Amino acid sequence: MGDRTVQIKERIYKEIDKLPVDQLTLLYEQINTMKKTGPLKYKTKSQYTLKEVHEIVSTSKGLWSENVIKDREDRI
Repeated sequence: MGDRTVQIKERIYKEIDKLPVDQLTLLYEQINTMKKTGPLKYKTKSQYTLKEVHEIVSTSKGLWSENVIKDREDRI
C-alpha cells in the first residue's frame, strides 16, 4: 500500500471512531452496497473536444428528442 492509501485509511478510522452507533449502521450498509457494485470505473478522456461535438451535432437534420423517444419505445 502506498503512503496515500495509508493516510486515507487512518483518517477514515479516526472519523469512524467518532460516529454514534446509528451512523455506524448506515456506514456499514453503505460499505456493503459499495462492495456489491464493484470497483470504480474511471472514465477515459473523450477523443472529441466539446467544440467538435457541437459542430457534429449542429449539422444533424433530425430531432434528437424524437430519436431518444423512439429508442426508448423499442425497449418497452
